[in-house]
Amino acid sequence: MYPHPFECLFIAIESFPDEYFKDFLIEYSENILPKKYFSQYWRDFYSACLKYNEEFSFKILSRVLKQKESIPMFKYHLDFITDALGGNPSKENQNLIIQIWEEHKHIAEGSFKFLAENEPDKTFGLVSKYLEDFEEVYQGRGEEELVPIVLEFSLNHNEEKTIDLIANNLRTNTITPFKKFVEFAIELKREEFVEPLFYRIENEWNGYVFFGAIDVILAYNREDLNKRIIPASRKNKKIVDKYTTREEIEDSIKERLKEK
Repeated sequence: MYPHPFECLFIAIESFPDEYFKDFLIEYSENILPKKYFSQYWRDFYSACLKYNEEFSFKILSRVLKQKESIPMFKYHLDFITDALGGNPSKENQNLIIQIWEEHKHIAEGSFKFLAENEPDKTFGLVSKYLEDFEEVYQGRGEEELVPIVLEFSLNHNEEKTIDLIANNLRTNTITPFKKFVEFAIELKREEFVEPLFYRIENEWNGYVFFGAIDVILAYNREDLNKRIIPASRKNKKIVDKYTTREEIEDSIKERLKEK
């Protein structure tokens, strides 16, 4: 198995999860938790653990989750466990998936789709909490890629509540997740989005979000909204800095208005 013995070993155990390997997996888990570095092998390790019965998997994974403050590389363990669960979603692992989503705000696409199919009401309740705090949840690990999948499910399950969640995220999100909510705002063009978008025009410092909000308003193709854009932008003191003048901002807005 040289030069990557652990990787090959964990993949082999995942394919053939014999009882013989349990002691080794427990010992390996105890050895890696104190490490001050992380290894890509850990993802394969957790995937191998999940091939055993729920009691054994829970024993190893819950030990990690309970020691958040004392494990140096906890964030990476959590990422790898989440990814492993996403690759092995099952009824046996469902409780772990829900626990990690509720307590640590981490869920993989495979896990979400499994829950949405098997526990739609429970999933919608978790989605509501997840999207209400998405600005806090977002850690830059690709969570924004889950947003379209989550919103499609959520709109089908409870459109009214989902519209409120989108409106809230348009008002609060940073650049990368903001882009994902903008896609739905442009498609849906709901009245509930208008004031959150004008809030960003009046208060946002980041040019991408500022002009992104303007582009969504322009997509409504309403003269009453278009007339509000420049006056709203003049209330924004943050968007003007040593690199961008008020005149340049207004010229860019006028160009966008002209195109409409």
